Amino acid sequence: MIVFILAMLAVLALAVGVVAMVMMGMQGYFRDRHPRLARRLGTLARHLNGEAEIPQALRDLIPRR
Repeated sequence: MIVFILAMLAVLALAVGVVAMVMMGMQGYFRDRHPRLARRLGTLARHLNGEAEIPQALRDLIPRR
């Protein structure tokens, strides 16, 4: 039973994150009130879209062929 509760909390946290990204957007209403969060969410959106550069820390984790 506790597993279901934890899973539901994880789903709710994900939903809140998606709503925050939609509300903030890249040029949303709250951008002027919370510029750091808006910048971070914009960066996250670019990474999810595949438009951003891969971070150096991630490149270091992937072995070269």
